[in-house]
Amino acid sequence: MSTRTRSLTLATVGVGLALALSGCSGGGETSPSGAAAAEDFTLCMGVGGKDAGSMAQGDAAEALAEKNGWKYYELNNNSDGPTANTNVDLFIQHGCSTVMEFNYAGTQEVIQQKLETAGIPGITFDLPQKGMYLVAVDNEGAGKDTGVALGEEAKSMWDCDADLVLLGEQANAGPVNDLRVGGSEDGLLSVCPNIDKSKIVNFEGGNTVDTATTAARDALVSRPEAEKILTLGIGDNTVFAVLQAADQLGRGANTFGWGQGAYLLSGDSTPAGLLGDSVYFFEDYPIAAVDQLVKKIAAGDAPAMADTLEDAAVSISACLTDRQQTLDMPAIDIRLKQLIADGLSSNAYDTFCPSASNG
Repeated sequence: MSTRTRSLTLATVGVGLALALSGCSGGGETSPSGAAAAEDFTLCMGVGGKDAGSMAQGDAAEALAEKNGWKYYELNNNSDGPTANTNVDLFIQHGCSTVMEFNYAGTQEVIQQKLETAGIPGITFDLPQKGMYLVAVDNEGAGKDTGVALGEEAKSMWDCDADLVLLGEQANAGPVNDLRVGGSEDGLLSVCPNIDKSKIVNFEGGNTVDTATTAARDALVSRPEAEKILTLGIGDNTVFAVLQAADQLGRGANTFGWGQGAYLLSGDSTPAGLLGDSVYFFEDYPIAAVDQLVKKIAAGDAPAMADTLEDAAVSISACLTDRQQTLDMPAIDIRLKQLIADGLSSNAYDTFCPSASNG
């Protein structure tokens, strides 16, 4: 199990795994009012994986813990449900006061039950679980926005006469996958309703570009007649994979996509066929969660449970950007450094989104 373990207060840094296994009780000491003293409150974070977005969420959570005088402890779920399930046992043993998680389909229910039994409030990012506060972007809406945007480009270029549409999925993201990918397909067809269903191919891309590229190559090879190709998907990894695979197969000149997440941008090496993106500002998840949920929990005034996609506890704004706006967007590590330097007094959407009032 790969972990990145950190625990800190304003005065000390570095409580290792041995302390995590010491069997401390959950929740921390509280005052008679139910509020935990800052030095007794431990914010814990199960980051989703080793991608830049996940790691930035951990960095933001750590900075927020330091700002509020809390201890901090982090483990990496490594894009794997069983690992997340193991990690929650360590969170409980460590005496976490609140746990923020990026969960995976299949294990989130047992994770919630463990936290509830231990009396530890749980916060889940994007993947809903009854009994855990949900912090989420409007996945279906963001997906539709990307589909509409790519549809408008296809209408302008080809009068919507696409030969192939590749939709990249990640099954272990559960309903998030269905909402983002389904939303992107709905958005595309709202602009180009005459694209025949036989031309739309879904493929499982996993959670890395390398895995998705292999699947994308297979999908492209299976349709050798297709010349005008569009791609959408759950995230940048599948969209970039299709564009990369098309280039490798000599079919990149007429292959275009619109990403989701904007977490793989790399300047000149960003695929030429990427026409735009939907920036999710992953760093905003912990910023908003701490501001609207964790501070209240620490003060002994936990908010009412809100755990559904229709009634999320915290809503995160996505930012639709065209290609130039996408390329001009600072990388997530640079954005987070600026936000931290500014005392985390604002979020990334308000600071960096071109369409936001302050962007």
